[in-house]
Amino acid sequence: MIPVLFLNNSLGTPLLPKTVEMQDFETALASAEDKSVLTKWYSFDTHSQPPCYTLRPVASHIPGFKEESPAERERALSEWRAETERALASLVGALSTDLRDTYLTTAVEQEVHNTVLLSRELARRTLWLSRVHVGQAGSGGAGAGAAYPPAVDAEQRRRLETLHRDLNTHLCDKYILKLSVRWPEGAFKMELPEHAQYIAEVQAEITNHLRGIIDAIIEEDQSKTVLKSAHGISKRLFQELQHQSAFCQQAAQCSVNRESVLKQIEGYVTSDSNRPLIVVGPRGSGKTTVVARAAQRVASPDGAAAAAAATPGGSNAAAVVISRFVAVSADSATSEQLLAGLAQHAQLLLDGGCCWAPHVSTDTTHQRTHSTITSFN
Repeated sequence: MIPVLFLNNSLGTPLLPKTVEMQDFETALASAEDKSVLTKWYSFDTHSQPPCYTLRPVASHIPGFKEESPAERERALSEWRAETERALASLVGALSTDLRDTYLTTAVEQEVHNTVLLSRELARRTLWLSRVHVGQAGSGGAGAGAAYPPAVDAEQRRRLETLHRDLNTHLCDKYILKLSVRWPEGAFKMELPEHAQYIAEVQAEITNHLRGIIDAIIEEDQSKTVLKSAHGISKRLFQELQHQSAFCQQAAQCSVNRESVLKQIEGYVTSDSNRPLIVVGPRGSGKTTVVARAAQRVASPDGAAAAAAATPGGSNAAAVVISRFVAVSADSATSEQLLAGLAQHAQLLLDGGCCWAPHVSTDTTHQRTHSTITSFN
C-alpha cells in the first residue's frame, strides 16, 4: 500500500466525542463555564466498563432530524451545528491538553496516525500533497473558512500544527509536495487557466512520484528475494519448490479427522500397485487438505521407511515424493507449466541435471503452436 495524503490547512469538521470516561467528564464538568450544554448532551451509561458518559442521540433534543420536510431538516441541522460548537467550546476550555488529544481527535488525525505514523515502512513511502494558497486573506484557520468559536478554532490550529510537525518528522522530504495556487473563491474552476494548470501539475507530480515509489518497492523486494542457483537447482525451480512447500504446509493444517482416508492412501503407497490413485470428492470437501497431509506423511522419514519395509525387496527404499498443487504460483497455472516443473524436479532428483527436449502441441481450434517446455527422459 502507498498512502497518498491530501492535507492542507484543515482537519475537517470537529466532532463531539461519543464517550468520555466518568472521571474525565466529571473533572471537565466541574471546571466548565457552560455546564448546561454538557449535561444536556451527555448521559451516564451505567452498563459501560469502565463507567463513562455517552453522547445522546441528536433527535433526543432536536426532533426535526426525523422530519421529512427539507426545511425542517435544514433547521434541525443548523441547530445541531450551534449546539456542537457550544459543547466543543466548553470541552476545549475544561479539558487538559492531554485529554483534548484523547477525546477531540478528528477522523483525519486518526486515519493519519493509524495508517502512516504507526508504521515506519508506510511512512517511508507516504506521499503528502500540501496545497499552499496564495493571496488568501488571513491565516485561514484550521477550518478553511468555517466559523468556529475562538477556542475551538485555536484548538484546531494547534492540532493541525502538531500533525504537520509529526508528518515532517516521519515522512521523507522528497515525498512532501508543496504546490502553490491562488486562493479560489468558493471552489476550483477548471475554466480558469491557473486552476487548470495547478490540477495538471498535481497529476504530473503524483504520477511521477508514485512510479518512483513503486519502482523502489519492486527493487527492494527483488533484492530481498534474489536466489542464486545452488547444487544444480535453478533459481526458478527453487522458487517454485518454496511456493509449493509453503502451500502444502498451510493446506495440511486442518482439524478435521481424515485418518481413515489417510490410512487408505498409506495402504496404496506401501503396496506394490503401479496404478494411479485418484482422490474424488465434491468441491470444498477437503481433497486438497487430504492430499497435502498425505504428501507430508509419506515424505517424512517414518513414512518412507514404512513404504520401503512394506514393499517386497524394499524396492521403494530410494523413492521420493514429488507433489504439485495447481495455480499456487505463476509456474503452476497451466498443464504445460506443471509438467515442466515435474520433469525438472524428477530429472534433478534422478541425476542432478536438467534435460530440455522440444515438445510441440498444436491447438487446432485457434491454429497456433505452443512453445518448448521441459520434459523428462
